[in-house]
Formats: sequence, structure tokens, C-alpha cells
Amino acid sequence: MAKEIATFLQKQIYLYTIGIAFLVNRTARFLPSFDGWQFLSLLVTFCAINYITIFFVRKMKWMRLSYAIFSLFYIWLVLFWGEMLKVFFDKTFFVLQFRFLLFLLLGLLLIFFVIKKRLNLEWQLINKMINVFIIAFIFISISSGIVDYVWYRNHLHVYENKSLPAINNLGNKDIVWILLDEHASPSFLRNDLHTHEFLADSLSRKGFYVFDSLPSTMDATIYSINAIFNLDDKAIPESHMSLFDFLKESKWIYQLKKLGYKIDNLDFFDIGDEPKSDSLNIFYNTYYEQIFDATTFQDIFVKFNPVQAHINANCRIYNDHILQKFKKDINTREAQPKFTWVHLLMPHYPFLKNENGLDNPPEIVNSVNLPNDIVNQYYVGYLKYCDNVALAMLETIPNWRDKIVIISGDHGFRNSLADNDPRRYATFAAIYSSKMDSVEMQQIKYLQQIPLKIH
Repeated sequence: MAKEIATFLQKQIYLYTIGIAFLVNRTARFLPSFDGWQFLSLLVTFCAINYITIFFVRKMKWMRLSYAIFSLFYIWLVLFWGEMLKVFFDKTFFVLQFRFLLFLLLGLLLIFFVIKKRLNLEWQLINKMINVFIIAFIFISISSGIVDYVWYRNHLHVYENKSLPAINNLGNKDIVWILLDEHASPSFLRNDLHTHEFLADSLSRKGFYVFDSLPSTMDATIYSINAIFNLDDKAIPESHMSLFDFLKESKWIYQLKKLGYKIDNLDFFDIGDEPKSDSLNIFYNTYYEQIFDATTFQDIFVKFNPVQAHINANCRIYNDHILQKFKKDINTREAQPKFTWVHLLMPHYPFLKNENGLDNPPEIVNSVNLPNDIVNQYYVGYLKYCDNVALAMLETIPNWRDKIVIISGDHGFRNSLADNDPRRYATFAAIYSSKMDSVEMQQIKYLQQIPLKIH
């Protein structure tokens, strides 16, 4: 048996297994979104790629050497280039194992070429090394995926059975929540960016309670929104995949539906049972998208579709679409109370417009890598435009004084702040509810507590 295995490993079987290794690895890392039909279609595609690769390799003159060189290039192209660039500094268990295996393979190949002539080694030894590497990689991917998925399912079970407080009696009032992504608090704008926040003044005059600074428990969008919708102001950050699933199981949406509310989800996340209104194509939350995320295929795609231009176009289209849909939906009469959730990607970077609503030139839109004072200046301009948009949206809401209206950020401004700076959490928040006084408003200590306090 050992002899048969050794003979088998001398062959170029990695040309057949590299595509399978890629799919197994990516699938193991994103099991919660696994799609069987997409997996099969990708497997057939990789088999076709493998067949074409083998066909052309066999047409090459220097057969044995070309197998090794071409195969190593194939491994680099398909599997490892994106992984090394995107997650090389990650400290997860899988990446540490991958890094060890990769360096081991490269070290063995280097030793092979150094001592080949001295020991008269055969080229088939390279085949053995690569085959063993790919087989070990597949088993590590499977074991790592199983461990991660068991943890994910156990954690999800605990989360689903967690005792959460019931929301207050809302009196069948419509609720409108306009979320302005990365809108900083009035105190931060005043003290750190030296600008006056006229949105706060305007809303105060209209009867809103405006927080000078209301902390978010998270400084990243999907974490913050997940904590809002799952009534958990102390939510522990999970992987993005866990958060996508938790958002779909939204506790707040579940309770609102029990109270008879219709949900209008104007977001690029699926929230509750309500599908997203538009796809921003920045967060990859489907199996197919995740398979190719951080791979060479995506890097090649970006060469033909520059990533920043891609993001800028998506953000512009998304904001325009959401605003149009909001204007239409908010004037639609419903027989039941309605909760309208609106997520605008402003004043979040890219800074698409100036304070007068005119399109910024590319050098401003793509200014995130400029000095902090310049970035801050462009952020303030976009924020002032965003504030005008928010006020116009408020006036679009029919009889808004008979509803509960919330205008907030999801976290504070982050571009020029260090990762551990607490000011990143200082977000904007303003609430209008005719049944709540300032004493009740002051009991809200975190943005994520708002669903538990409003009535």
C-alpha cells in the first residue's frame, strides 16, 4: 500500500486537486452562507480550468520542469496571491497554519534545487511535496471550517435563546429611523473639527431631543446596526458572517411584527425577513461573492474596474436610489403602523458632494489618503450637504409630528482618528416623540438602547 501511495504522489495530481482545494478552503471559511448549487457549478468550472491547464502543459517541450513551474504559478494565481495580500497579518488559527505550510513548501523546494545535483534527486520529488502540501491544506481547511462552524452554531444557539427585554408600548405610532452613516456628534464637530452643527439646532427648534454626544457601542457599521436590531447594547463583535445572519434574525423586527407593524427596509443589509432595497456590493454576504473575495480573480477584476471608482459609483447610485424610494414609500398609506428604516451612506467616505450639493472632483472624492486636516475639511463639507438632505427628508414625511422619528449616525467620524480613540464612537442622535420628555431621553446612554426606550 505504501508503495502505491508513493507512486500515486509522484504524479501531477495537484493539477486536478488545486481547484478542489480552493473551493473547499473558501467553503469551509464561509459555511453559514453555503449554497450547494453554486458549489457544484464552481466545481465544474474549476475542473474545466484544470483540464485546459493540463492540456497545454502537456504540449510544452520540457515536460517535467514545466509541470512544476506551471503548477506553482497556477497555485499562486488561483489560491494564494489574494490570501497572502489580504490576510497575511491576520492571526487566526487557519492563517497561521496556512502560513506555516506555505513557508514549509517553499523551503523544501529551495532545498531540493540546492541539493538536487549532489544527491541526484528526481523531479518527481517536487510532485510529492506539492501533492502533500495540497492534501494537508484541504484537511486543514476542512478541520478549521468544522471547528469554526461548531463554534458559530453554539454561539447562535446561545444568542437565539438569550433573554432580551421587550420593547415599550409604541401606541401603534409609525416609526421612522434615518441613519446617516458616520455622522459625528455635535460635541465632536464643535470641539475637534471646529464647525457648528446646524442640523442639531434645526431639529431642536422642531421639538427633537438632540444628544450632544451619544456613544455607539461599536465603531463599524454592521456591528452597530446589528446591536440596534438585536436589542443588545453590549453586543460582542462577531465575524461578518455571523452578523449577517443575526441581522436576518432581528429581534426588534420580530417584536415589531408581533405588534402589527409593517417594515420598510431601505438598506443594503437584509434585516429581519425584509430583503435589502439595494445592493452596495461592498459587503460580501453571499456564498458566491465570498468565494472570490480576497483572491487573484477579484484583483484581476479590479484592474479593469478600479476599486475606488467602483465604490464611488455604487455609493452614488445607492444613495440616489434610497432617497427616491424613501420619497415614494413614505407617502404610501398603510392600514397598519409602519416602521421605516433608512440607511444613507453619507457623510461616510467617499465624499461625493460639497456643502452646496455639487459633485466633488475626483481628487476630493478620493481624498481619504490626504493629510488629516484636508480629509476633515472635505468630511465637513459632505456632512453639511448630508444635513440638508436629512432635513428635506423630514419635511417629506407626512404628519411627522404624529410619529416617532429618529435621525442618527451609526458611529462617529473615524478617518483621522486612531483605532483606539474613543471619539470614533461619538455619534449623532436626535429623537422626536411627543410622549417622551427630556428626563426619559437622558436615560438613553447608548445609541443601541434607543429601541428599548422609545414610546
